This record gives sequence, structure tokens and C-alpha cells, in this order.
Amino acid sequence: MLSEIPALIDSLHSYLKAGIHISEAILFVAKKPYWSPTIKRNLFVICSSYQQGLSFQESIKKAMDLKSTVRHNKHIQYILAAIQIGHQSGTKICSILENAKAKTMTSIKIEEKIKVLTAQMKFQAIIISSIPSILFIVIYFISPEHILFFFYNIIGNVLLFICIIFNLLGIIILKRITKIV
Repeated sequence: MLSEIPALIDSLHSYLKAGIHISEAILFVAKKPYWSPTIKRNLFVICSSYQQGLSFQESIKKAMDLKSTVRHNKHIQYILAAIQIGHQSGTKICSILENAKAKTMTSIKIEEKIKVLTAQMKFQAIIISSIPSILFIVIYFISPEHILFFFYNIIGNVLLFICIIFNLLGIIILKRITKIV
């Protein structure tokens, strides 16, 4: 989905540079078979609304009002807003699309970098939270009497319970740290 956004902008930009009106350019781009369902749906709403007699501005607004569960729908919304503002103000949409592509590419790179870093943090959280259990097993095989203390002594039971609680608390905290809203 993310890689489609610059291709969408490039397709629109090439049609506009060829002298085709923006509404026709969107119609031509919408006919391409390789877009994701979200992009197809937005382009279809614009085309069908415009063909039903709504103004181009209203057609864009109708597409922008679509609710989507796709995480990267904001990029499509940004492009549609840029097209709408360019069409409304009468400025060259080509230059607006070039600026929108640059900003979108920057945003996509940042999102991908954040995705990689959070994946790394999640992996580290898994390793850190599994170390006490692994250490517990290793010590049991090396010296079982030190581990059996946690099961047959009341103080050992309390300490084992506290260790489990702290480990679970650590897992919860690490999950919250790595979660991006």
C-alpha cells in the first residue's frame, strides 16, 4: 500500500503534464488494475460522484469522508486534500502533486523507520522477559537444590511469587513502551 502512493502521484502527474484535466486524469488512473482496494475505492467514489453530476470539489470531499480501517489512509487523504486545494485555488496541480509526493515520501520513510525500530524493541522485550525463565532452568540443571528452595520453603514461595509478579509487570511495561498509537 505504501509503495502505491508515490506511483499514484506519478500517474496523476504524468496525465496532468500531458494536458488532461484532473477529473479525467483521476478517471484514467482509476482504471488501472494494480491499485489496492482502498485506493480503488477512493478513486471510484470520485469518478462516480463526478459522473453523477456532483462538482469535482464535492466528489473529492465525498472521497475524503470515506472511513477506512487501513492505517496508511492518511496519505491518500493528504493527496486528495492537496488536489482539492489546488483545484479550488486555481494553482497548478502538477507542482502541488510534486510537493505532496515529496512530503509523502518523507512521511513513508519515517513510518518505515519507526516500524523497524519498534520491531527491534519488541524483539528485545521478548529476550529480556525470557531471560529470568531461562536462567531459572539453567540453574535448576546446574544446582537443583538452589531452585528447589523456591518450591519447598515459605520464604522461597514468597520470593518466587514476587519474581513472577515483577517479571509480568516488566513484560507489560515493555509492551506499552513498544506500542505506537
